[in-house]
Amino acid sequence: MISQYYSVLAAGKFNPSQVRVIYDSDLYSVTRDVDQQQAIKKCWEEARLNSKRNGRLLFSSEIFRLADAAVDGEILSLYFGNTDYKDYYATRLASDIGSMASNPLGSVVIPLTCDGYIPLARRSMTVDANPGKYFTFGGFFDRSLDWDEVGQPDIFGFIYRELQEEMGDLKVNNLYIKGVIYDCILPHPEIIAIAELSDSKEEMKSKNMTSDEFENVQFIHVSDIYNFVEKNHPQICNTTIGALSLFAEDCLDNA
Repeated sequence: MISQYYSVLAAGKFNPSQVRVIYDSDLYSVTRDVDQQQAIKKCWEEARLNSKRNGRLLFSSEIFRLADAAVDGEILSLYFGNTDYKDYYATRLASDIGSMASNPLGSVVIPLTCDGYIPLARRSMTVDANPGKYFTFGGFFDRSLDWDEVGQPDIFGFIYRELQEEMGDLKVNNLYIKGVIYDCILPHPEIIAIAELSDSKEEMKSKNMTSDEFENVQFIHVSDIYNFVEKNHPQICNTTIGALSLFAEDCLDNA
């Protein structure tokens, strides 16, 4: 598939027992000097004003930064620090501010119905990134929400939260990570997760899948993934292209 829009940082099939999380806010966060902080603040204030005039949603939240992703055998290791959306937004637009290594971690969650369909939707025109483009579902790893019971970043809890928030009450039979993909256009990494559901296409269509962030949900059969991407790639989010590509490779291997 089209790959100039993304790069693959890690790939495999990783269940919860195969994912190792290393969090160190001192070691893996990016620090900005005073001049960079002022430049980020100025950029953000201007962006907020422009967004308000254009009817777009723009707000900053505390999110996790992915410093590195490494595969050793069957283990995926993820190294986390801290960042926020303001830092990411400003440094992705203005490289003269400093390092563009804010790297907030997002997710692309691919729900797979029991009869082989994937729901995709158009992102709302009011969102900051990729308005109007096709995507599956997901969001940013949130430092105000996504912790486990021992105080560590909760990857699978985060993925499950995003799935439930955007698609309602679903029964997930199996949830695993397929890899990590980097968006080369809006630079940041995203976890690719596959959620195998007990729901069928028709059962999902009967649910009230509504959100301020997406619209026009449609269903693509796994056998049509390549054709859909080839036909619509300018209208698909970059990491969604990569996620569908990794998933399609699995489908071919298991055919």
